[in-house]
Amino acid sequence: MVNYYKSLGNLFALLFILTGVTSFPAGRRATPPASVYNIVSSNLCNPSVKQYSGYIQINSNSYLFFWFFEALSNPLSSPLTLWLNGGPGCSSMDGLFTEIGPCYTNSDGSNTRIDSDSWISYSNILFIDQPVGTGFSYTTGTYAVNSTEQSMGDLYVFLQLFFEKFPEYSKLDFHIFGESYAGHYIPTIAKKIVDSNTLINSNKSQGIIINLKSIGMGNSINGKLLDDTHIKRMKGALVECEQALTLCNQTNSTRDCYNAEIICIQYENYFDFSGKSVYDIRVSESATDDLLNPPFQNYLRRPDVIKSIGALSSIKFQLCNDNVQTRFINSGDLTIATKPQTEFLLKNGIRVLIYNGDADYIVNWFGGNKSASAIQWSHQSEFNMVPLTEWCGDVGKAGQVRSFDALWFVRVYQSGHMVPYFQPKNSLIMYSNWINNQSLLSNECHNSPSAHSSASRPSSAA
Repeated sequence: MVNYYKSLGNLFALLFILTGVTSFPAGRRATPPASVYNIVSSNLCNPSVKQYSGYIQINSNSYLFFWFFEALSNPLSSPLTLWLNGGPGCSSMDGLFTEIGPCYTNSDGSNTRIDSDSWISYSNILFIDQPVGTGFSYTTGTYAVNSTEQSMGDLYVFLQLFFEKFPEYSKLDFHIFGESYAGHYIPTIAKKIVDSNTLINSNKSQGIIINLKSIGMGNSINGKLLDDTHIKRMKGALVECEQALTLCNQTNSTRDCYNAEIICIQYENYFDFSGKSVYDIRVSESATDDLLNPPFQNYLRRPDVIKSIGALSSIKFQLCNDNVQTRFINSGDLTIATKPQTEFLLKNGIRVLIYNGDADYIVNWFGGNKSASAIQWSHQSEFNMVPLTEWCGDVGKAGQVRSFDALWFVRVYQSGHMVPYFQPKNSLIMYSNWINNQSLLSNECHNSPSAHSSASRPSSAA
């Protein structure tokens, strides 16, 4: 979940509509582990699942926290999925406990319950707190991450060290999923993997080949400015903001991108009049407060839990680190596009899934659909000729999809910003079809053909 302040939330909604780019919160000082690896195996969350958690040292004084779960069956022949939450500066433990992980917490965060809709039904899952300073990750020095490029460089180091420690998982099909600001992270780390694999294969570099197959980005985007015609359809046009964003995308300079953020934020009142939640337009703003202050935070502050997962006892877990967010904003990272990386991935045979909950305002599905259309690749014209067609989920119609070859866009009915939270069963169906490269249109409808599943995770898991 992104830790937006209200004004930033309105700004991000504006930027998404204008640009197809959305964003969100250095390091925390603490006592370091004794070596590169400080890893334990616990029986928390789902005791029947093999799991590892702890720290991997990525530079001289910085450590990334992770929690890994094997798939429920055949883990060494199942894929491995990396999950990243956004922010920037928001912990991927959010994805673990409220979206796709093996368990969720009860209403006060005192204990956990097994989640029958976890993605470990089909895949091994790796959750990582990054950038440094996020969640349980920390530095003992002054290392401060302020950009996607820097943070994804660190993440690549982590992945190399992870596969060195656990070579049994290094040959598995590898997928990268996440949401919100992970729309910046995912194409960037995926391109880094493809580039590095090329160098390793040509003996120009040393390292472990990562068997990247696909990426999936939920309620997030990686595009530059949309075409002028689309922008002019907006009420008010917001010409000054448009011009500032255009300059930012042309120069990619910190100064120009920061100026664009300052100019565009003045238009926040355009999006601050309904009292509805920007994460779920079906409800009031207060109804989604728990998404920003979830009960699993209390669980991760329990001394016995902290010890069991190998986390540092001196760190008080928080969902999002505002200092990390501020550094990314001040660097201009928010308005820098990652659409070219997505185009590079498609060119190099990596499949791309873009999915959006249709009740999300902050990163709405209209912008997601437009951004998918704007991706320039060898089958762009064919993709853009495909109409949105309804697909079937757990109960009746679950959303709409259009796809051609390696690119899918999926709209998920009755879902807010965090699709697996709002629609756990339908998101699991979508994910299973995706990693098995099976069309969503092959699913049969059950019960009423017009029924939309609205069974979100229990409110205690919010």
